[in-house]
Amino acid sequence: MPTEPEQLGTTLAAPLLDSTEPKSSTSPISNLPHEMLSFIFKLGCDNQSLMEEEDIVDEDIMGPSLQVSQVSQTWRSIAIATATIWTTLSTSPPRSMRFYEMLRDRSNVALLDIIIRDHLGSGCTEHARALFVFAIALAHRWRSLKIQAGPSFQEFALPILRNLSCPHLQSLYCDRAPPDTPPIHILTGGVPLLTHWKCKDLSGRPPLAALTHLKYSSIYTIPRAELRVLLHETSSTLLVMELIISLEEDEITHEPIVMPVLERAGILAGEFGGVQNIVTTLTSIIAPRLHTLIISSDDPLPQQLCVTVLSRWNSSLSYPKLSKLGVMGDVGPYVLRLFPTVSTLLLPYGEGARAIGRILDPDRNHFSSLLPRLAVIGGQPESEADVQPFLVARTAAGLRIPVYKAI
Repeated sequence: MPTEPEQLGTTLAAPLLDSTEPKSSTSPISNLPHEMLSFIFKLGCDNQSLMEEEDIVDEDIMGPSLQVSQVSQTWRSIAIATATIWTTLSTSPPRSMRFYEMLRDRSNVALLDIIIRDHLGSGCTEHARALFVFAIALAHRWRSLKIQAGPSFQEFALPILRNLSCPHLQSLYCDRAPPDTPPIHILTGGVPLLTHWKCKDLSGRPPLAALTHLKYSSIYTIPRAELRVLLHETSSTLLVMELIISLEEDEITHEPIVMPVLERAGILAGEFGGVQNIVTTLTSIIAPRLHTLIISSDDPLPQQLCVTVLSRWNSSLSYPKLSKLGVMGDVGPYVLRLFPTVSTLLLPYGEGARAIGRILDPDRNHFSSLLPRLAVIGGQPESEADVQPFLVARTAAGLRIPVYKAI
């Protein structure tokens, strides 16, 4: 039985259907530009990369790469000659090493996307390690590296990444390492173009001089000082950040960190954190360009904490451009008092929608001063009824009546 690369070679060398291409100028094939043909092949040959953002791992819906057999000779020739089609090296679905060698050669000098998936019970640990070692020799061509694997694989991979140079790497994602793994600096050979970093702990920290997008999601409680170091290091370049954290609070008074270009932020309380973590993080940052903020907690902000925060912190000074606020979970009725500049409010969805009545409680004594600029409320279509008491109360109080938009 021929091996996988031999089968692929045969498939790519000779069509299974009639390859005679219509000569008429009205033929759909002859009228399509080569760029469009290449894009079509990119969708068919590399469709697993289209699901990366959704983290879909389902081999049943991921067709095998290189399905370029049942097309005309012209299309097939274009596909084989277009280097950018063959740039994703992924463990899902598992392939032979000869297959990856073929991708390496076909992609010529194009930048590569490396995807390592290896979770408990997947049965592909050795395969994942083999592809990772193979890809290391191509580090000078990496565009993105995604390691979506268990702690044992992280323990294997981090030392290998320590001194690596990746001059074209733009995006890095690493899963969490084993608990108590000593933090190390990785990619110290240089990653001058690294703009996107997604991590679940700080066990392996790359150089962050060019970072513009940060997503940090930790299931462990981390020292507040550790977060401050990270924000300090990225303060001058970060445009977008999402933090899912549980902080160890301290009694030390810190100067706020100025983040002059930060535009969007999400601060979500981790498993062992609460709304106090959100308040601590918010009050430790000054972001003059921040226009969108998402906060999430199932731990409502207590009234007394709200009063205390308002007595020593003014969000209008820290976030003068803040206009859009999204609340997730049950943050309680007092949190909205902290953000008087907001004109667009995004409400919780799914299970969190049950908290809308409490968040928009018109019976609170601070209601008359709540969100004076509010112009738009966004939420699920079925949540509009939960907002009506809030709108009625604003009308009676002579406040601006926002428009409800289903999203």
